[in-house]
Amino acid sequence: MTIVYNKHGEPLKAVPLKSLAPQAQFLRKPDAKCCFYKGHYNRKSWHNPTPSYTCMPHNDVLGGGVCINAKAIVYVSPNNWRARTLARANDIVLCYLSGHPVKAASNKYSKKS
Repeated sequence: MTIVYNKHGEPLKAVPLKSLAPQAQFLRKPDAKCCFYKGHYNRKSWHNPTPSYTCMPHNDVLGGGVCINAKAIVYVSPNNWRARTLARANDIVLCYLSGHPVKAASNKYSKKS
């Protein structure tokens, strides 16, 4: 992916939306005023011709979301991207070393005991 600079000189990493973690914070444009959070996945159907994600603006009090194409290029802070990836990797290693089972991302796919 590429590094882009906004009008304030801050570096941003351009990545496809589908590569972000759930609930990740991103900008739709490098000079955007509003940031979004990645929401749930909308699969392709007759009503929705392309796969997309429902994304929520950070300042939306009514809860209305925007459907953004899964392949759309969005912009994230490179520092936040690396910190989030390392934090997730450390959590998995710590859970493995402590003997606690790692929880699945969704209860839908986890085994019931």
